[in-house]
Amino acid sequence: DGIVVGECDSALVEYNLVRNCPDAWGGKHNAAAGIWPWSSDNTIIQFNEVSGQKATWDGQGFDSDYNCIGTTIRYNYSHDNYGGFLLICDDGSLRELYSAGNKGTRIYGNVSYNDGIRPYKRPKDGKWYTPNIHLSGPLEDCEIFNNILYICERTEGITKQDKRFVHANSWDGYPKSVTIRSNIFYSEVNDSKFEKSSSAGVTYTD
Repeated sequence: DGIVVGECDSALVEYNLVRNCPDAWGGKHNAAAGIWPWSSDNTIIQFNEVSGQKATWDGQGFDSDYNCIGTTIRYNYSHDNYGGFLLICDDGSLRELYSAGNKGTRIYGNVSYNDGIRPYKRPKDGKWYTPNIHLSGPLEDCEIFNNILYICERTEGITKQDKRFVHANSWDGYPKSVTIRSNIFYSEVNDSKFEKSSSAGVTYTD
């Protein structure tokens, strides 16, 4: 991880450069991201650049994690990250124990270029999995808008690399209310797509 905000209220993370994270440390399940809050409220992450984030799990440039309310990620530049641009997640199994969930996340004004380029399958589950945006768990009142996401032609010569812009799935619960609107999606490959479970509460609007 580059910068992790933990157990804070109204933290401000801005004007940082995070790059060239090492890969494959500590075994098969290496979950790391560039800049992200956990168990914090009203975090603002802005005017940062994250590139070269590597991990055998996750590996996104930015993440809004569980037990966080009111996270804002805006005006950042994300590029060449193995796991994609963005993760928004919530472990639904922890809601009754101590987690407030993930509520009120706002993602806007960011640029993602050539993210989601992990050149191997995830060792833990043997899958090619690097959607540009990954939505996981019972997320509530989240909005993703006015961002630019650009998927480049894959250069690793691996046709099975993940080329999805968005994927939503369950982490002890599917997303409840996520709106994706007014973004620019551009891809140099012809099979980029948007995928979500039929149970996922994800809405796309103009």
